[in-house]
Amino acid sequence: MKKILFLSIIFLSFSLYGDSSLIEKLYQKMVPVYEKYEGVLSVRDITAVSRDPENGEVLKRFEARIERRDHFYKTPQIKALKYVENGKERRTSRYDTREIEPLHPVFDKNGKVHYDLKIAGSETVSGRKCVKIEVIPKSETTRHFKGHIFVDPEKLEIVRMTGSPAKLHWAMLHFSFDYHFDSLEGFPVLSRGTVKARVRVPLIISDNITDYTLKAVSNRFY
Repeated sequence: MKKILFLSIIFLSFSLYGDSSLIEKLYQKMVPVYEKYEGVLSVRDITAVSRDPENGEVLKRFEARIERRDHFYKTPQIKALKYVENGKERRTSRYDTREIEPLHPVFDKNGKVHYDLKIAGSETVSGRKCVKIEVIPKSETTRHFKGHIFVDPEKLEIVRMTGSPAKLHWAMLHFSFDYHFDSLEGFPVLSRGTVKARVRVPLIISDNITDYTLKAVSNRFY
């Protein structure tokens, strides 16, 4: 019994060390990328449906191809390259880009200032065995992320990220996302994802729930 208890303690200690080591390795890998580049320039295809939150009636369906310049630390620049609303091609200026400030990165040099990280188990994502990391914001602001990150521990790559801002923007009643990533120089860039947003701005935007489906066409650093 004593031997079993001893081995259990050793195994637990090794597991905790391994978890801690994984998180530290992610910081070591990601911090230089944030210091080397300003952000990621991507082209994405978007399909979306907006509904009335009370009765579920479809308000509009739309598709867009957009170019996003996602700065790591400031509001992104988004330009519609094509826009189709309810089956008809429209002027790209009709597309509502809805730029908001980015969330504080989890694995840059200030990541430990903004977040606590905790290993929350494991999960298979797109056929890859991943470690699930819970991200706990130290402050509840619109710039802080709250949710989970899924990491392939063998390749040390972020595969998936799910969650929401710790505090909603004043115009939002709901915002959540599920992003899947490709690797660009070992850094996670969006490959596909889904977003659910409920937005209401009195006298400007009527209450609506929009489900977005995203697919990346290209990604590169700038």
